[in-house]
Amino acid sequence: MLRFFKPFSAQQYFSYRRIHTTPQPNDFIILLMPNHKKLVIQLTEHKIQQKNIAFTEGFVPISTIMQTAYGNVIPIFKKAEDGSAVADSQQFLLLMKPTFHDLLSQSKRLTQVLFNKDSSYIIDQLQITHQSKVLEIGTGSGYMTSCLAHRIQPGPGKVYSFETNESHYKTAQKTIAFFGFNEFVQLHNVNIAEGNLSQYIEPDSMDAVFLDLKDPLPILPRVYDALRKDSGNLCIFLPTMNQIVQVLQWFATSKKFVMVRMEELLLRSYKCNPSRLRPNDTMHAHSGYLLFARPLQRKSVELFTQENEEEINEDANLEGSFMGLFRHDRKKNVNKTFGNDSKI
Repeated sequence: MLRFFKPFSAQQYFSYRRIHTTPQPNDFIILLMPNHKKLVIQLTEHKIQQKNIAFTEGFVPISTIMQTAYGNVIPIFKKAEDGSAVADSQQFLLLMKPTFHDLLSQSKRLTQVLFNKDSSYIIDQLQITHQSKVLEIGTGSGYMTSCLAHRIQPGPGKVYSFETNESHYKTAQKTIAFFGFNEFVQLHNVNIAEGNLSQYIEPDSMDAVFLDLKDPLPILPRVYDALRKDSGNLCIFLPTMNQIVQVLQWFATSKKFVMVRMEELLLRSYKCNPSRLRPNDTMHAHSGYLLFARPLQRKSVELFTQENEEEINEDANLEGSFMGLFRHDRKKNVNKTFGNDSKI
């Protein structure tokens, strides 16, 4: 459940970002504190009735906030001895509009979630547009689901998301409803490993598949059936190396996926002080490994399996079947031509 009060639609959110230059009732705002802490607040009716937003350094009248245009500073007020409010000429807040990820960061997280560095890159690499049909298995709290829906809206694309844990499923429902993404998401509380995926989606219909679960092996055959073979993309998010190895071994054995690559994103931020520019003391390092692959057409899988069954070696297995065998065959051909000492 999000730590906000009043639900609103995605259309309302993007409308207020385009039109309003000052905060309106029920809008979300960001107050950047003197210590650089970012405070995200919704101006609900209850909050407005409180009249002031208080914190350690003092307070700010909500009436002042609602009369201030975004991108301006607001003085911090303190109470004088006579009880009147006096603006501090030395301390200020910065009033800004929140981004989608500012709001998403306020959501309740029951499971490990992807950082923005991962989610944005995954969406880009999966080539998702507003027309895409995306299969997600492992909804969790709905963080990545909301990111996918955010890219897909205003449609006609859709996210088909599956979560086995009922508690996570209910939390994801609230997160998705909060952003008004219900029309772009079809959410199911189903264990695909035990069920039939074709009951919910048509074969060869998904433009992209994203998997975020502990053991993806049992559902990989169903994922292959669901993906479009002409242009589909697969991404698997896994936190440990041994999980990656198991999936790579399945790729090498099944011959169903090609162009396999594994990546890890490390994000380092810097202290933006011109007199002492340096990295921050902490950084977003390992969150998980990203495994990308493309499906091979069924006829090519059958042909590839028959002709190359005896050609597979250890290098081919590690390279994800097709590309590994390509390099293996290329090396054999070079050795025949130039001798065994040739290097490629």
